[in-house]
Amino acid sequence: MRVCHITSLHPPLDVRIFHKECRTLTKAGYDVTLLAQADWRERAVNGIRIIGLPRITKRYQRPRVWRHIVQEVNGLKPDLVHFHDPELLLVAPLLRPARLIYDCQEPFAETVLVRRWIPRLLRYPTSRLVAFLEPLLARRTDAVVVTEDSHIDRFREGNRPRLERGRPIIVLYNYPLLSSLDFVRRSNGRTLLHVGILSEGRGSTTMIEAMSLLVRRMAGARLILVGSFDSPEDEVEVRRLIADHGLERAVELVGWVPFSDLPRWFAQADVGLVPWRSAEEFPPQIIPTKLFEYMGSRLPIVASNRPEIARFMERLDCGLLVEPGDSQGFAEAIEYLLTHPAAAKEMGERGRRAVEETYHWGSEGEKLLALYRQMA
Repeated sequence: MRVCHITSLHPPLDVRIFHKECRTLTKAGYDVTLLAQADWRERAVNGIRIIGLPRITKRYQRPRVWRHIVQEVNGLKPDLVHFHDPELLLVAPLLRPARLIYDCQEPFAETVLVRRWIPRLLRYPTSRLVAFLEPLLARRTDAVVVTEDSHIDRFREGNRPRLERGRPIIVLYNYPLLSSLDFVRRSNGRTLLHVGILSEGRGSTTMIEAMSLLVRRMAGARLILVGSFDSPEDEVEVRRLIADHGLERAVELVGWVPFSDLPRWFAQADVGLVPWRSAEEFPPQIIPTKLFEYMGSRLPIVASNRPEIARFMERLDCGLLVEPGDSQGFAEAIEYLLTHPAAAKEMGERGRRAVEETYHWGSEGEKLLALYRQMA
């Protein structure tokens, strides 16, 4: 079967799209092509043909990318198209006669509420409009994939349009690849790690303020931040906070790194951080992928006490929970783990066992293959 994965927003080697889904399909014998924005025209990586779409720098240029997508799909004539961005629901009918799978990685209507580029007064009405249109447009696809059980509700319940009966909706949790989490630890006993997008809603201020308290108590403590900033404003604010607190030597801004380089940073860490703000300040109800990556890396975790996070942390006993935005609480929890290495190690081992037994991509890959067999 010829399969075409499409993203207009994610990078070509996105962890979920390329390393998990596309590689799972290729190993199972599918002929996979991926369309994504890139600086090059075409490459083959791990048996997957990647066709570069023109890069854009302005949001108003997005229809240009959509036009290229339609042209490429019409030329490729795949049997199945699997697309990963809500905006592509607008052009989905033009991708026929291929069967269509819509892969919704986030609760899009909720994320609109924290998009800084949308004027504040327009965020709520825009969110409501998206909440209405997304399930309506998804009816034009043959299947929907989501990343959380709770995300199914917006396609099936309430006053919003529902998908037609018999149209599958499946959950593919964004669990980590076990193979990416095997490494030799080389930590100094005082290193904290945050992996993922940096923004106020995701707790960047909380981390910097916690570090300013921690370095007064623990010489040599350092914080590694791996990932890109959500916006230029977030970068300016984080760099200002680091300078104001005199943390230039204690905080390392690594930036985005390729998937293959992540083990290097996990190996240096002693504690993983998930400092999201409260649900009122940062609405998206998503289980952070980094939570499972830390667990798989045997790192004890200090995380915000939000329902979607706490339900795992409390049951698995793999770290400590702190009220969102409580910098003092985060500093104290981190200090406890760094000064109680035996307890920290036990938490890390419990997290690793949970990932090995349940929370890994292997089982999710089987669900993906089952869906494709159903679509054939």
